[in-house]
This record gives sequence, C-alpha cells and structure tokens, in this order.
Amino acid sequence: MDKTWVRLHPLSPEFKDALLGFLNHAIEVASFDGTIKCPCINCKNQLWQTMKVVEEHLSVDGMLDTYLKEPWVWHGETFEAWVEGNEQGLQETTTEDPPFHTDGGIETMLDDLYPGVRDTTEDPPNGNVPPPLPPDDVRRFYELLEETNKEIYPGCQKMMKMEFLVKLVEHKCKYGISEVALNSILLLIKCILPKGETLPENFGHAKTLVSKFGLKYEKIHACPNDCILYKGDYHNLQKCPTCNEERYQPDDGTRKKPIPHKVLRYFPLAPRLKRLCMSRHTAEDMRWHATERQNDGHLRHPADSRAWKHLDTKFPDFGGEMRNVRLGLATDGFNPFGNMSTSHSTWPVLLTVYNLPPWLCMKQPFIFMSLLISGPESPGNDIDVFLQPLIDELKDLWDNGIDTYDAFRQETFRMRAAVIWTINDFPAYANLSGWSTKGYLACPVCNYDTESERLDNCKKIVFMGNRRFLPMDHFFRHHTVSFNLCTEFRAPPVPLTGAECLACFSTLNFTYGKPRPPKVGEKRPRAPPQADSPWKKISIFFKLPYWEHLLIRHNIDVMHVQKNVFDSVVGTLLGIPGKSKDSLNARLDMKNLKIKEKLWPAESGPLPMGAYSILNREKELFCKVLAVAILPDGLASNIARKVHVKERTIHSLKSHDCHIIMQQLPPLAVRNALPPAATILMLELSRFFRHLSSKKGTEESFHKLTTKITLILCQMERMFPPSMFDVMVHVMIHLAEEATLAGPVQLRWMFPIERYLHTLKEYVRNRNRPEGSIAQGYIIDECLSFCAMYLGDTDTSRSRPKRNCDGVYREVEGGLDCFRGGGRSLGAAEDFLLDNKDWELARSYVLTNTHVSNLEQRKFVANAQKNKGRKVSMMQAENKALADFPEWYAAHVNGLKLQGDPSATEDLVALANGPSKLCKRLKKYVSNGFRFKVRGTGQPGKTQNWGVFIQAEQTSYASTNDQNPKDGMVDFYGALLDVYEFTYNPDRKVVLFKCDWIDSLRKGRGLQRDEYGFTLVRFDKCIPIYRDPFIFASQALQVFYVEDPEDPPWHVAVKTQPRDLFDVSSTNEYDPCDEQDIQYATGDTDEVPMRSDV
Repeated sequence: MDKTWVRLHPLSPEFKDALLGFLNHAIEVASFDGTIKCPCINCKNQLWQTMKVVEEHLSVDGMLDTYLKEPWVWHGETFEAWVEGNEQGLQETTTEDPPFHTDGGIETMLDDLYPGVRDTTEDPPNGNVPPPLPPDDVRRFYELLEETNKEIYPGCQKMMKMEFLVKLVEHKCKYGISEVALNSILLLIKCILPKGETLPENFGHAKTLVSKFGLKYEKIHACPNDCILYKGDYHNLQKCPTCNEERYQPDDGTRKKPIPHKVLRYFPLAPRLKRLCMSRHTAEDMRWHATERQNDGHLRHPADSRAWKHLDTKFPDFGGEMRNVRLGLATDGFNPFGNMSTSHSTWPVLLTVYNLPPWLCMKQPFIFMSLLISGPESPGNDIDVFLQPLIDELKDLWDNGIDTYDAFRQETFRMRAAVIWTINDFPAYANLSGWSTKGYLACPVCNYDTESERLDNCKKIVFMGNRRFLPMDHFFRHHTVSFNLCTEFRAPPVPLTGAECLACFSTLNFTYGKPRPPKVGEKRPRAPPQADSPWKKISIFFKLPYWEHLLIRHNIDVMHVQKNVFDSVVGTLLGIPGKSKDSLNARLDMKNLKIKEKLWPAESGPLPMGAYSILNREKELFCKVLAVAILPDGLASNIARKVHVKERTIHSLKSHDCHIIMQQLPPLAVRNALPPAATILMLELSRFFRHLSSKKGTEESFHKLTTKITLILCQMERMFPPSMFDVMVHVMIHLAEEATLAGPVQLRWMFPIERYLHTLKEYVRNRNRPEGSIAQGYIIDECLSFCAMYLGDTDTSRSRPKRNCDGVYREVEGGLDCFRGGGRSLGAAEDFLLDNKDWELARSYVLTNTHVSNLEQRKFVANAQKNKGRKVSMMQAENKALADFPEWYAAHVNGLKLQGDPSATEDLVALANGPSKLCKRLKKYVSNGFRFKVRGTGQPGKTQNWGVFIQAEQTSYASTNDQNPKDGMVDFYGALLDVYEFTYNPDRKVVLFKCDWIDSLRKGRGLQRDEYGFTLVRFDKCIPIYRDPFIFASQALQVFYVEDPEDPPWHVAVKTQPRDLFDVSSTNEYDPCDEQDIQYATGDTDEVPMRSDV
C-alpha cells in the first residue's frame, strides 16, 4: 500500500487524490456500518468515524506517527504486504524509532561519574587528564558497566536491565507503591519473560543496584540531651561525659544490635559538589555567575552583590577561580507526621548552590541536605553540636579543597567552597548566630543600641524609635506629641562586624546540652542562671576562617516578617481577636507612658477611634473585596474560603497567601474601606514588600526602599498603639538595607526551603522511624534526579516541566516569527470552521503584526493615502487599503515565487496565502508562563484565567477628516473568548486569542483611573467584536479583575507576573496604583492623627 502521500501537503491535489483512494479502499474492506477507524493523531485508531470526518481529520491533524511505521491493519493492509513494501524501499517514508534515551544513557553517566577509567577517542584539551581514581572506584565502575550492558532477556534491545530498574524505582517514588506490591509485580514480570531473564528477585535487590549510582550518608550517634556526638575522641564511649546519659536504649534481650537514643544522619557535601562539575549537564551552569551574568549595575543574582564581591576581594585566591562554590545554609524544624497534635521536631540542614543561574538557585534538585537531626525535640542552641561534621568539612574545603574534574573544560582543578550566609526564620537566627532574638536586645542588627520598652499591661516588649533612621533634618525628629514626647537626634545603630562579635565572645562561657529530664517522682532541676548578655553562645560558624569577614552572615527572612506584619496590621484593622494590637490594655499602656492622650480609654463607652480605626460596615467592605477576588491559577489558594464577611475575620492563611494578599489585594481592599491616612499607609506598605520581592533591583533602589520603610514605620508610630511594634515589625527597617548588601530576597528567603520541607515530609513511610524514611527517600530521589539528566524520559523534580511552562519553539533558519510558536495547548481540541468575517480578521491581523509583511503594508497604505481622491479622508483611505492589502500581498508574493525570487521563502508564501478556514478551537492554552482559559471554562468561582492585557500601537484620528493622525502605545484590557490554532501551508501553526476588548480609546468610557492611580474597567463598554478581536497568543499578558463593591459595573484590573519565568532583561516593576506621598499621609503637624469623619 502506497504511503508516500502522507508526507505531501494537505492542500495539494496529489494528497487529496491519494487520501480519497485510501478512504475508498478502507470503506470497501475494513468498514463497519459505513464507518472506519480514524488514524489521526487525536483519534488514534480508537474511534469509528464517517469517511467525511476521517478526511477532515487527516487533512488538518495528520496521521498518527506510530501508525506510519506499522501495517495499516485497520484499513485493509496485510502484514505480508507491509513486509513486502518495506523490502521494496517504502520504509523511507517513515522514520526510525528514536532511541530510548536522548541524553547519552547510563554509560555516559558512568563516564561522567568515573572520568578517565575508559579511554576516549578525543584527547582532552591542553593535555589535561582526569586524576587517577582509587582501585575501588575503578572496580565499582566496571561492575556498574557490566550491569548496565545486561539485557533484560536475550535479544531485548528496547531497554537494558539497569534502565528498567531506574524506571521501576522512579514509578515507586512517583506513585507511592509499596515494596510488597512491587515484589509481586516483579515476580509477575519475571513469569512472562523468556528463559535467561536477568531481573532481580525482589525490589530490595533492585534498589541496591540503583542506589550504586547515588551517594551515601553516615550515621553518627548523639547524646539524647544534645551534649556531644559520639565521634572522634568520643567514638567508643558508652555514656555521655557531660550528662552521664547512656548512649544506647536499654536492651530487653531480643535485639540483635543495640539501638542508640539519638542518631545524626550526615550527608557528605564534597561528593555532591563534585558531581555538579563532573556532569556534562551541569558543569557549564556552575560557571554561569562569571561567564553569562550581566554586569550592568543591576542586582539579579548574589554574584552582583557587595557581599559576594567583598569575599572575592578579601580572598583573591578564592575569588580568582570561578568554579569555587558559594553556598547558602538554611535550616528549620518541621513535624514529619503532618499531625500538629503530635509533638515532634525534625531539623534538616540544607545547602543551596549560588554558582548556578538564578532560575536554578534554590530549586529542589540543587538543594542538598547535609544533616538530618532527629527529634522529637528541637536542638535549640545545641544545634552547633550537630553542625560539627559539616563545619569540619567546610573548613577542609576552604583550606585544602578537593581535586575535581570539570566536564565542560575537560580538565582537573582544585575546588573550594564557602558558605556566604544563612537563611532561617527568626528563632533559628538565634540558634545559628548565638544572639538571642528575645528580650530587650532582640534585634541582632541594632544589637546593643536597640531601643525597646516593656508594656506592663500587654506584657510584651516593643521596639520603637524609628525616627533614628530618618535624615537628620527631617521634621519628624522635632515632633514630640505624636511620638514619645521627646525629640530624636540620635544616629541609627551600626551593625556589629565579625571582629567585634569575636571580641564579645571573650568572656562568654557556654556548655552544650539540655538538662536531664526528671525521673518519676523527681523534681525538675532548676535551670542555671543565665548571663545578662544577648550572646548565648559562641557560634560554631566562627570556626570558618572567612566567617568574621563576611558583610552579612545571617539573613532576616522576608517571608516570616511579611506574614507577621500582615497578621498584625490586618488583625488590628479588622479587630480580629487574638491578632489585634489595639485593645483596652494597649490603650492603658499609652496612658502609663503618657503618650497620645487622645487615644486614652474613657471611664465608660467605646475606645476613641484613631486614624486606623474603621467601622463595621467598612470592615465588611474590606473582607468583601477579598472574598470576591478570584485569582489566576497557581497565584494563591482559594482565599475566599478563608474570609468571613459577616464575622469580619480572616483565618488560616498560609505564608504564600499572605505574600499574595499583602502585595496584590490590600491596595484593592483599602480603596474605599479605610480612612485616607490609613489607605495611603497600606498602599505604601504593600508597595514596599512588592518592590523588595522583585527579582531585579539596584543598590540605589533598595536605598530608596530603606527611606520609604522608615517613613512608613514613623507614620505607623504616629497612628498605631505601641503594642503594634513587636520585633518582627521593627526588623522591617533592616530588610532593604540587607538587600543592598546581598541582592534580591528571592534567593535568600524561606519559601523554597519550606516547600522542600514539605517534600521531605512526603518521604515518611515508617512513622516509627521518620528520620530513617526521610534519609532513604532523599538518597533515592537524589539518585533518580541525577539519572534523569541522562535518561531523557525519567520523571523527577529535575526533569519534570513546570506547571505553566511554554511548549517547544519552532526554530527554522530564515523562518518568520509568527510561525515560531512556543505556547502549549491543554485539554482536547475541537475542529472548527471559521466564518468568512473572522477568517479575514485573523488573516489581516497576522499580516499586520508580522514584521516582513507589516513593512509592505505600511508602504501600501502610505501609497493609497498619497493617491487618494480629494473627497476621501485619510482614515477612509487607510481603511480601504487595509482591506485590500491581503489579496494584493498574496498576488505579489506568488508572483515573486513564480519568478524564482529567493526572498519568496516557503514561510513567506504560506503567510501571504493565508490559513485554512478549518482550524482547531482550544479551551486552555499556556503562553509566556501564564495559563489562560476561555471565559466560562473551568470551575466557576475558583480561578480567573481569562483576563488579557496587551500594549499595542494605535493610530488615532481626531476626526474622520484628520489629515495628521498620531501613533502611540495604548493599553488594552480584555476577556478571552476563544483560542484558535490556524494551519498555514503546509504544517505551520499560528495560535490567536479572540478577545472582548474594553473600550480604552474614548476616555472615561470603558477605562478610567481613580484618585490613587488604580486602573478600573467595565465590561459593558467594549469595542465591537467585529473590529479587531485577535492577538497572537505570544503577545498576551495576564490580568485579573476584582469587582468594586461600591460601584459594581467597575472592576479593578491587576496585572500578574508569571511565577516560573525569569526575564533578566526586564526592567519594569509593575504597581497597581501610583506612588503615594507617605511623608504627609498624616499631615506635618505635631499632633496625634485621629479619625475626624466619625
């Protein structure tokens, strides 16, 4: 059966004739009730269709590729005829099966893991050769190579034994299959395989073979009271020399070996860092910070920061080697059981690599777990005991380094490593740094110069004195009544240097270990008296030779600060019990301090209303905006479920929900709900966190943010009660200054660490040994993640595409951008025959917005306007020329093709002749990192993915007789109505969005700006759909709309940013509203701001 016609153009006569013959033959010999199996790429020979439907499917979609390589048994071809046809050469119409793996396979992975064992055909550059491997490594290489080259059974070529086992382990991890089930599956598979099969007897053996590609970890026994590790001098001890506690649990005579009370699991760092340089898939990325990073003064990566450059300058021998590794260390405790009623705290210590590009830094495949500290109790300040093995290894990596083979340069170098800072929440900040984050000196940046005061009624310590950070000539420094009754002319505190910290340790005496728990009937021993010093221990990090010279050693975590500030501010505005900082006790504290007399409580009646106080109706309005806000897919959880409008409360918000609400929704909620002063304050607070969290900034912009947050805190100090200013509100003043030293917070906050802790929690299978489960799961996942780089179809966190990643771009030399594609459709597509009007509009839009045809169009329109009649206006001439251009352009390009003009490429001819009217109609589409859904698709009230924004050039006429039209950029907001995939001759695709556009051309009709600069739109004032509804899918940006409860026809438009897209060239930071004058938000008089409209 002839198959050559399948590769012809669907519109060619030869294709149509051959297709008709194929269908007639199938109807004669393989039909059922007048229908045949449809072999298109969507039906896949699974659906019976009429001859007409099959003809349409094959013309538009094409035939299933795998069916081209098989006998057409569903359409009358016999196996004998297929074999005969292949022998006659018809097999050239098909392609060979692609290899099972596309990235070199396991043998290539072995060559990377054990460089130099096998001779290669290519000599390394400059005569560099890998260092000789130990005999054990050489033996292990050949053992693994032998296993890799074993067939599953004699003659099996589709998949080798080791690849099958890797896939088996992958499926176990991916679908949570138990080992018992996998043992049964393996036995079943072995039963049906022919004699000579080589599969292991059970999954345990399979896991042992696969784990040889991974790395090991060590178990180190620890004192149950966290006094010592049983290593080094203590290796053979049976009791702790500090607390005299037994090393092992009591033996009941049934155990084969003793069980220790506590175990530290240590995952050596050096082998994992070596793999990054030894693998051909990551070796080049380890140099990105030195070879690919843009040096334009912007901070996008830690390598752009002063902290990084200071380390390189201080230690030029370290900074001179670009392949030396810079690390960030993070730790936090979590409950591995997911049950908060169970008290158990497991502490992993994680390391992230900063040599990598910013889109890989802090991603899970490049986060290494170095230590796993067993629970059930938090190590607290004794965490240094467990950090000893890591610190020893880090010292060795700094002092001596380790010989490493660079697969990119194919040479050996001595790799060194340094931890440049830590990432942790505020309690862990104290555990790692040694500075107590509790008490009167809780701020580690202000250190001994921290200004604090205890509130007797609220029973808490507060931190005010924000005016110290203002310029010396600022008028707030002279105010007294609205602050603490005193003027303020002190300079801001100066952070301690590393040398000053070391000087403070000279008199510090600290012993590791927790008190022994009391026995039954025994009283709990009294805790020893604590020294009156904020330093509680000497941080073990100061054993690292470079630690005291770092500009920033420990980061204040923006994630936790933002959540605490959100809870405090919103809880106070709404008066949420337990979260509000405004109470009778707070007012009594003001009376005790003799400040803000206007806010003192009266003997009877309600509390006086400050500038931040809002009425119940306004609280309901605030909550209603949050409740009706439907966000795009993946931006946040369903916030509406956590907002109670009638009760005027918000509860159970996660850190990421607070992050999104704080930066996106409060500006919308406060527009009409708060008094003007509080509105400006909330808008600027939201703006501060939005700009602080940007992926790109400059030192100047972060310095401006420091000035901004100082003014915000001073205004808050004027408005709110002192009880508002706990330490988490105070440390906001240091966040932007840390960004000037260390770069964007995106690579220094706890969000990716918290997500990684969730991954570790999912490893727990044995609830009796949670840390053992986590360690085994981590080792297997680490192994699979490494294998995934070499086996192209292995599904791991490293290889799995992001939820909203774009599709594959069509890269053709000399090809047109309009056919480049790049998006990705989701869900089923339906065939759709476009009417003439929409087809003409779509064709015209593609021509107008493709560069090569747009140039010709401009010439065509200019010529038409030049030669227009006296009674024809410029607008009329332009409209007439635009309507005539497609047909003229098709004739023009086809003429060039006939003349043999090389400029008439296949892409250009296809563009000029236009698309087929038979197109694909889609409901969901991913483009530019956004997930779009046609309006009305999906679960109503759950997500909003139909908002579209585009900025386009528009020719504006003052009137129909205007002879000098103006060109300018206009913002268009709309709603997605349809997604069409057009086919151009022969296989070029163009995806267009059909949208309902808000009328933004006539001022105030469909689009307007309010007093704060918010963009408001209304959907009953749209541009007629027949005008110009189409845009390229690649042009679309996403917005979401929030209804204004005070004026329902109007909606506030908010642009969003793609979550997983990192655009290093982006320079614009979007704000939903204008910048407000925070300096005069409460006036410039020295008075306590009050609400005057109530």
